[in-house]
Amino acid sequence: VAEDRREQGWCSVMGFDHDVVVAALTEDPGTAEGMHAGDVVRIPRSGVTDWRVILPEEMFGPDRSGALLEAIDRLRGYA
Repeated sequence: VAEDRREQGWCSVMGFDHDVVVAALTEDPGTAEGMHAGDVVRIPRSGVTDWRVILPEEMFGPDRSGALLEAIDRLRGYA
Protein backbone atom coordinates (compact mmCIF):
# COMPACT_ATOMS: atom_id res chain seq x y z
CA VAL A 1 0.00 0.00 0.00
CA ALA A 2 1.47 3.35 -1.04
CA GLU A 3 1.80 5.88 1.73
CA ASP A 4 -0.27 9.05 1.20
CA ARG A 5 2.40 11.72 1.61
CA ARG A 6 1.39 15.35 1.53
CA GLU A 7 3.44 18.43 2.12
CA GLN A 8 2.58 22.08 2.42
CA GLY A 9 4.21 24.00 -0.35
CA TRP A 10 4.21 27.41 -1.92
CA CYS A 11 3.76 27.70 -5.66
CA SER A 12 3.34 30.37 -8.23
CA VAL A 13 0.41 29.35 -10.42
CA MET A 14 1.24 29.43 -14.12
CA GLY A 15 -2.09 28.18 -15.42
CA PHE A 16 -4.75 25.52 -15.39
CA ASP A 17 -5.28 22.45 -17.56
CA HIS A 18 -8.86 21.34 -16.94
CA ASP A 19 -8.78 20.09 -13.30
CA VAL A 20 -5.00 20.37 -12.95
CA VAL A 21 -3.02 23.33 -11.58
CA VAL A 22 0.27 23.99 -13.36
CA ALA A 23 2.61 25.79 -10.97
CA ALA A 24 6.27 26.49 -10.22
CA LEU A 25 7.57 25.71 -6.74
CA THR A 26 8.72 28.89 -5.00
CA GLU A 27 10.77 27.06 -2.36
CA ASP A 28 12.42 23.67 -1.89
CA PRO A 29 10.08 21.07 -0.38
CA GLY A 30 11.04 19.81 3.06
CA THR A 31 10.55 16.09 2.44
CA ALA A 32 10.01 15.54 -1.29
CA GLU A 33 13.36 14.38 -2.59
CA GLY A 34 14.44 15.50 -6.04
CA MET A 35 12.18 18.55 -6.15
CA HIS A 36 13.50 22.10 -5.97
CA ALA A 37 12.35 25.70 -6.16
CA GLY A 38 11.58 26.56 -9.77
CA ASP A 39 10.43 23.05 -10.70
CA VAL A 40 7.11 23.03 -12.57
CA VAL A 41 4.55 20.68 -11.05
CA ARG A 42 1.09 19.53 -12.10
CA ILE A 43 -1.28 19.20 -9.17
CA PRO A 44 -4.68 17.57 -9.68
CA ARG A 45 -7.60 19.46 -8.15
CA SER A 46 -8.10 16.59 -5.68
CA GLY A 47 -4.56 17.20 -4.38
CA VAL A 48 -5.26 20.80 -3.36
CA THR A 49 -6.47 20.77 0.23
CA ASP A 50 -6.10 24.48 0.97
CA TRP A 51 -4.96 27.57 -0.89
CA ARG A 52 -4.00 31.21 -0.49
CA VAL A 53 -3.68 33.92 -3.12
CA ILE A 54 -1.37 36.77 -2.23
CA LEU A 55 -1.96 39.99 -4.12
CA PRO A 56 -0.04 43.23 -3.55
CA GLU A 57 -2.49 44.57 -0.96
CA GLU A 58 -4.29 41.52 0.46
CA MET A 59 -4.27 37.79 1.02
CA PHE A 60 -7.26 35.61 0.16
CA GLY A 61 -8.26 32.08 1.09
CA PRO A 62 -11.21 29.77 0.40
CA ASP A 63 -13.46 31.76 2.73
CA ARG A 64 -12.87 34.95 0.70
CA SER A 65 -13.16 33.72 -2.88
CA GLY A 66 -15.82 36.32 -3.76
CA ALA A 67 -13.60 39.13 -2.51
CA LEU A 68 -10.70 37.64 -4.52
CA LEU A 69 -12.71 37.83 -7.74
CA GLU A 70 -13.55 41.47 -7.00
CA ALA A 71 -9.87 42.25 -6.32
CA ILE A 72 -8.84 40.62 -9.59
CA ASP A 73 -11.41 42.71 -11.46
CA ARG A 74 -9.97 45.86 -9.82
CA LEU A 75 -6.43 44.88 -10.83
CA ARG A 76 -7.57 44.29 -14.39
CA GLY A 77 -9.35 47.65 -14.42
CA TYR A 78 -12.84 46.17 -14.75
CA ALA A 79 -14.17 47.59 -11.49
